[in-house]
Amino acid sequence: MFTTNVSGMWKDVCQRLRWRTASARVLPDFVILGGMKCGTTTLYETLVQHPRIVRAQHKETHYFDQNCVHGLWCYRAVFPLAPYMLAQKLIRGGPVLTGEATPYYLFHPHVPGRLHAVLPHAKLIVLLRDPVERAYSHYRHNLVRQLEPLSFEQALAAEDERLRADRQRIERNEPLSRNHRNFSYVARGIYADQLAAYFDLFPRSQALVLKSEDYFANPAQVLPRLLEFLGLGHDLPATMTMPDSARPRPAPMPAAARLRDFFAPHNERLSKCLGVDFGWDRHKACA
Repeated sequence: MFTTNVSGMWKDVCQRLRWRTASARVLPDFVILGGMKCGTTTLYETLVQHPRIVRAQHKETHYFDQNCVHGLWCYRAVFPLAPYMLAQKLIRGGPVLTGEATPYYLFHPHVPGRLHAVLPHAKLIVLLRDPVERAYSHYRHNLVRQLEPLSFEQALAAEDERLRADRQRIERNEPLSRNHRNFSYVARGIYADQLAAYFDLFPRSQALVLKSEDYFANPAQVLPRLLEFLGLGHDLPATMTMPDSARPRPAPMPAAARLRDFFAPHNERLSKCLGVDFGWDRHKACA
């Protein structure tokens, strides 16, 4: 009990120090926007193993979606002190970066404008996964958290009604409910619209879009491209541990077939927008 109390008191002191020194802290150099259940946690934990990347206090700050009401000092408190970053830069002999990863940023319609107002020069990183598999993984995530009482078929059928009120809130620029975050199984997979909102504000050269399947299949091939995008060269440190490749549980038929038909035109728009053939529909059609 004593150890627990001391630990809690120390954490409280450290947090208060962060708040008091917020003005002396840096803002992030990069932001991983999402998407949810696309590998952002794994990517962030791999990136911060790099000796020239300093992790934030929290991987997911949720500043631009729900915490911006507390003021920018609250956001700065999460990141390293500027003198520390300068010292690291001198020690490492090159740029030293910090960043965060909040998967809700990609989907939340108010975030692009808020993020651009604060971080107009930040590098943006996006991981995109087959939207059918993403939707089912999202659903299973909610089952584990005991947020979802419905079957997958029922949840898909209920999504439009669950998000109806939030669509009206978006038009009125009001805070969104947890339904928008939790039950957007299909809506989150319409990536073309979500990226368009960012490309309206940020130069495309500031954004790197990666395919989740490529990252997990061969991270040692994808990570050098990401490091080069961040201005850190393309060599992987020998101490960097590569993530394990996991086989996703396939979405149940016939819901998966209907979702694939629904997403096909949106995936085509995405491919045309980025000039990349993601191959999600072709792969499944041949499976």
